Amino acid sequence: MSGPTIEDLRAELAEAQERIRQLEEIVSEQRVVPPPGVHLTPNEMAILGVLIAREQVTPETLYTVVYGRRGREPPASNTMSVFVHRLRQKFRPHGLVIESIGWGQGYRLPPETKARLRALQQPPESQP
Repeated sequence: MSGPTIEDLRAELAEAQERIRQLEEIVSEQRVVPPPGVHLTPNEMAILGVLIAREQVTPETLYTVVYGRRGREPPASNTMSVFVHRLRQKFRPHGLVIESIGWGQGYRLPPETKARLRALQQPPESQP
């Protein structure tokens, strides 16, 4: 029984690199403004940006957004759930919710939360 070929691995690598590029583009273009009085770390800001931009987000996508091409040791398997837990704690007093999609399947923002967060992302209108 043989394993994947070099060509298979190259194709898989190219696909992963393209996915990282797309996610970096989403995060870099996303202007993320947290609710007033909520301080977010850079990693939390990146996670929030992807949650706002996408319908749902897998833990693997969050991992890619946070750790991308840094070439670091992979974090513990529960690292993304810890990030989301901290965001939930910060958002709860503001009535904002991050929902889980099944066990280990990912996360999403309900429409009301997404609408409220998107409203914060709008640049302030200039005063006449």
